[in-house]
Amino acid sequence: MKLVREIAKNQVAARHSDVMAVAAYLHHFYTGVEAIFERISIVFDGRQPISANYQRELLSSMTLEIPDVRPRIITKDLWKVLDELREFRDMFRHAYGGELSWSKVEVLASKIDSLKSSLSYQIENFIKSVEDMNK
Repeated sequence: MKLVREIAKNQVAARHSDVMAVAAYLHHFYTGVEAIFERISIVFDGRQPISANYQRELLSSMTLEIPDVRPRIITKDLWKVLDELREFRDMFRHAYGGELSWSKVEVLASKIDSLKSSLSYQIENFIKSVEDMNK
């Protein structure tokens, strides 16, 4: 992520506004991923999870293959990183900005580029598998 690299390159302490900007980006990124998974769940699984742990259940369900319905969408390794991001997103929604630490935000933000690449690759494979099933 460009802002994170700039802060590291300049070797300066992250400003609160930068921490908030990166944290908001992480929040919005995960919310977008979750929206994709919700659509997949509705279309292929016929429902969305409705338990008290809805977000975690939804994310976990994306690691499961449902025979004759759909392949798994993501690997367990990708699930682990996304689950970290989900937990961060939940904390961000309910925390005040002063509770954010640059060290936690930086660790998650440093994973975003590879996360995006892996997620894109796995979703493309999912789409290809669905197309192959329909042939």
